[in-house]
Amino acid sequence: MTDTIDKDADDVLAGELALRVLPQAEEAAARGRERADPAFARRVERWNEDLARLADEVAPVRPSEALWVRIAACTFGVVAANDNGKLVFWRRWALGSTGLLAASVAALALLALQPDPTPEPVTPQGGVTRIATLTLEDGAAAVTLAYDAGTGHLFLAPTDVMEGDPRVPHLWLRMPDGGLQLVGAFNGTEPATHNLDAPMADMARQAMAVAVSMEEPGHTPLAQPDGPVVAQGEISQL
Repeated sequence: MTDTIDKDADDVLAGELALRVLPQAEEAAARGRERADPAFARRVERWNEDLARLADEVAPVRPSEALWVRIAACTFGVVAANDNGKLVFWRRWALGSTGLLAASVAALALLALQPDPTPEPVTPQGGVTRIATLTLEDGAAAVTLAYDAGTGHLFLAPTDVMEGDPRVPHLWLRMPDGGLQLVGAFNGTEPATHNLDAPMADMARQAMAVAVSMEEPGHTPLAQPDGPVVAQGEISQL
């Protein structure tokens, strides 16, 4: 941010207009002033240029597949996928939010002299409460899991590491006593939400970790995996 910006009411208004944080009626009035007042228009343009420079200074980083799934599941509980199960919608949303990121940084400048508010404690009211990322032995993410303990909804989002494997992935819970409980088979290439029945939902609330075994088509294991366990992950409580 330049050091030459005057900290007066007009400049604050210009900054709020550039940040797009004004109510609709106030924004319309400010846009009208921007068209009619060249000096005010220059202030708005200066804010836009400063915000653009902030965005240019952010180095691009490619997030992992698992991160996008966790953002989608934890924030909205839904996901939009294309034919390959990639989270195209969320990537586009994030790319479009680069300007909002810079705007948020700039907004901190307006609030820098204000005392920090004291946050109030937040009590979870349902929603995703347990998450896990199941990884291969080499550390590559295979499946991301999000579980809503209030509804029994289990969200699974595999990456592309199981594509082309003719075997069927099966999800297992590792219970506190060390025993395993089969949840069932799932699609290894597409995100999906599964509704657990009451007994299984109760076990999912208690489970310490999850694992994936690869089983032959048409075969359902019983007390333990018959095929190789290819991915595992600890469950984290939100």
